[in-house]
Amino acid sequence: MDKVNMEASRKERLRLLREIEGLLSFITDPVLVVDAEGNIIHTNSATEQVLQRSQIMIIQKNVTDFVESKPLLQYVKQGKPVANLHVRIVSSGGTNHYFSCRLHPLLVDTQVEGAILFLTKPVLRQEQEKSSRYGTRFSLDDIIGSSSAITALKEQARKIAKSESTVLIRGESGTGKEVLAQSIHRLSHRSNGPFVAINCAAIPESLLESELFGYEEGAFTGAKKGGKPGRFELAKGGTLFLDEIGDMPLYLQAKLLRVLQERRIERVGGTKSIEVDVRIIAATHKDLESMIANNQFREDLYFRLNVIPLYVPPLRERKEHSC
Repeated sequence: MDKVNMEASRKERLRLLREIEGLLSFITDPVLVVDAEGNIIHTNSATEQVLQRSQIMIIQKNVTDFVESKPLLQYVKQGKPVANLHVRIVSSGGTNHYFSCRLHPLLVDTQVEGAILFLTKPVLRQEQEKSSRYGTRFSLDDIIGSSSAITALKEQARKIAKSESTVLIRGESGTGKEVLAQSIHRLSHRSNGPFVAINCAAIPESLLESELFGYEEGAFTGAKKGGKPGRFELAKGGTLFLDEIGDMPLYLQAKLLRVLQERRIERVGGTKSIEVDVRIIAATHKDLESMIANNQFREDLYFRLNVIPLYVPPLRERKEHSC
């Protein structure tokens, strides 16, 4: 190739590179472009933010220096497209970031020249990070009162926090049942996981099932593309707080009982069995024993929930509490 053609080829490559830079700048998720050996030849600002490194510290480094996944480099070299590869990225500050990687191979005349790696947060993690509702704001210090009953309640909460057993909190409305539930979560070994609450009385019966168990794409009219995880999935590794459990309809009580027994769920409209990793804390202001007698609440579910019973006294009984 003569000098004129070489110069023209160089300019063409620069032009294409600038076009790629422009396109990648519009993508808000991390993107890495690698050669056939996995060496990074381009990236975008979203990747810089996640890695906490500038492009000059990333380019020409191997992708395995930043992205942890055993089969990733093999897929790049083979030119194998991948739709949903779970990977871990560790930032310069030591923070772990988990992504779903979509690999698009770059082929020239069937020869592998590299790949484009698109990194997105898994749907479940997106949902968990979307709202601060999945954290806790309260501790035992926020429980009002200093009576002997309140002191005993706090001590009991500290003792049972390390347990995995299901808790049933009883008490009148407005006594701070969720405050107690959050406090137990914060004292537990699941404290780094999400605290996910759902009020069984506040959600229409027709929506409660999909809110709890999630749904698959096409499960019903208006279902999101790709489906949606329910509260059980969102609470993975943490605590699920079922407030006003006495208002749960009987058919869902049966489904909840099965989950407590098998520790697995199925999304609405789905057939895949999903493992459940949550601690259940339930609460109610209702007289569940009377409801059982009137066939309004399942006795077998009651015994599953009432493993550790806690009672939150009303303010009027907290004698040392001054208004």
